[in-house]
Amino acid sequence: MTAFKWFGVLAILFGTAGTIVIVALWHEPIHGVDLAPMLPLHLATIPVGVGLWFHRRWAAVLFAAPLAVLGAWEAIDAVRLAEFPATPANLVLAGIFLSPAGVTVSRWSRLRPFNGERSPAK
Repeated sequence: MTAFKWFGVLAILFGTAGTIVIVALWHEPIHGVDLAPMLPLHLATIPVGVGLWFHRRWAAVLFAAPLAVLGAWEAIDAVRLAEFPATPANLVLAGIFLSPAGVTVSRWSRLRPFNGERSPAK
């Protein structure tokens, strides 16, 4: 199973689990936090996961770009704001968030283009 299929399975599982939790707690806010505004985000991860399963470029971009931004933000804050015991853990977390972007860039030519045609394998 390729990395994109794993990313797709994880996106589908987390999107489905998040949707179930939000719907289950629809009328019961957790500590006063309303989860309803997060429902579209969780629902949107499901088609992205399916797109990743089928190696689509649009899905790889929609999956990797927000995680890359979050990883860069985490790395900058780890160096700038965190004190020593937390800095290495935050840098590892940043690396985890940046890894889908690295996989996407390194395997871009193997992904199917936006128009649906199969790109030549290299």
